[in-house]
Amino acid sequence: GKIKVGYISASLGKITASDFWRSVGVSPNLEDEYLRRHKLTIGLNEFLDTLNSRRMGVWCLSNDVAEWARKLRARFRLEKYFRGYVISGDIGFRKPDPAFFDYLLRQISGNVGGTVIVDDNPDNLDSAATLGFKTVLFDIAGADSRHSVHESVSSFEELLQRLS
Repeated sequence: GKIKVGYISASLGKITASDFWRSVGVSPNLEDEYLRRHKLTIGLNEFLDTLNSRRMGVWCLSNDVAEWARKLRARFRLEKYFRGYVISGDIGFRKPDPAFFDYLLRQISGNVGGTVIVDDNPDNLDSAATLGFKTVLFDIAGADSRHSVHESVSSFEELLQRLS
């Protein structure tokens, strides 16, 4: 209900993170405690190290509150891994809106052919595919792969093989 509506507004950049917290009756001072609970998927850093060693450019695409995305990037020291970021709270569009992927296209000078969109949500991949992107469903649990038209992987190892 109210939390989801507030989060969507914040993740579109329509309200600040502080406004979101206040709208759900929580002190904005608790934000850092909330963000401390976030964890990276096991194996992500090694995966990103491998892509960087192979000189494969990686972008971070996320539906997130802009302030939270910046804090989490800094906390996990992710800046070194990514060529750029497309964060919904910065651009005013959320995946699967095609405008989100259009924004990425402008950032990468229209290079659809050499770009693979990896996501854990088939709806986001459906949208990216309509613009000509290659897609891979990252489905650790194996829950969505049999229902998806997208190539599916269930681990970073499989994803590395797919991207090689």
